[in-house]
Amino acid sequence: MNVLGISNFNKVFVNPNNDSRSNIVTTNFGLKLNNPLNKDTVCFKGVKKAVVEDVAKQTKKTAGDLKDLITTDLEKKVRKKVTPAHKKFVADIKNYFKNELSTDDEKKSITLFERVKTEFSIGQKAISRGWYTKNEILENMRDISGICFVIEDSKGFSSFVKNFSEMMKHSKANIVEVEYLRTPPVIKRGKILKSYNSLPVSGLNKLKDNIDKYLTPTQTLWKDVDSVAGYSGLHITVKHPDGNFSEVQIMTRGMHSVKDPENFFYKVKNNKVVGKKYKMLEEYLKPLRKGDPGTMTAKQINEQKTLHKALNKYTQEAYKYAIHNPFGHTKILSVKDSKDLTSAEKVLLARYDLNLIVDLMNCCQKSAKKS
Repeated sequence: MNVLGISNFNKVFVNPNNDSRSNIVTTNFGLKLNNPLNKDTVCFKGVKKAVVEDVAKQTKKTAGDLKDLITTDLEKKVRKKVTPAHKKFVADIKNYFKNELSTDDEKKSITLFERVKTEFSIGQKAISRGWYTKNEILENMRDISGICFVIEDSKGFSSFVKNFSEMMKHSKANIVEVEYLRTPPVIKRGKILKSYNSLPVSGLNKLKDNIDKYLTPTQTLWKDVDSVAGYSGLHITVKHPDGNFSEVQIMTRGMHSVKDPENFFYKVKNNKVVGKKYKMLEEYLKPLRKGDPGTMTAKQINEQKTLHKALNKYTQEAYKYAIHNPFGHTKILSVKDSKDLTSAEKVLLARYDLNLIVDLMNCCQKSAKKS
């Protein structure tokens, strides 16, 4: 079976509210994205649901403004419920991938990252999506448990497919959804002139065949998603025996190198909290923050649009560069080396060079360790 459905590009436009980072379409080979569900009316910190919904809709509000609406009680219960399944899943992964995972002493084909969302992050996302109860959050927020496989060399993705397939075979990874995000291919007269696959198509096909073989799904689990933002990677949702979920991301080292710092652009631009240890970086990126058009002059609005447009061009180009340099550990496209930006845009974005953002991230991390 053809995993990517490459020959079928009749696209279905999806509600842009499902992904605020980019306009997303999916080929009709896969499923449409689901809209968030609304169920009960239990609120955060005793605040009436209508008030919480009103705050969530006001995108001009910063995450700091939302902080007073977020308690720790509900989030602690959610985190406590998910954590045992997360730990068990990580232990299984380390067992099945024990010969392929990098360690502090040795770099191998795959580097593993894992985390459980912080309580504040759980509360912040729940309010923005309109999920007000423990059950709603556990059912809909499927990335509370997060696993990331970073592919370090040309053999890494084959190793991932082989070992993750073994986990499926032995009921250690029950997949309920797969999304392959990629930059839309260039098509002319029905023919693909250029594609931007960040992962080998042969490996993707093998994984798709193994999903059908070992899980025998009754509906299509795999969908190809064209990400205008430029990011490309494989995202797998796994459901555990206790009913909780984990989101598994698979991407090349080059893609991860761009995604990590670019994530700060997205968070600050959309008035999200980036975490205490990155406070210095948040302040540095403050000019990117979307302002309230009602309080801005026409000139300020135009300047902000120009800045954001240039930044989008740069990050899209950086992702494409990463596709062609998948295992470059330090090769992030710099602003000065961009071929898409004008001279004026390069001057405008000099302070937002992704390599500089990485340096600031490292500085924040070192400071946090010392304190």
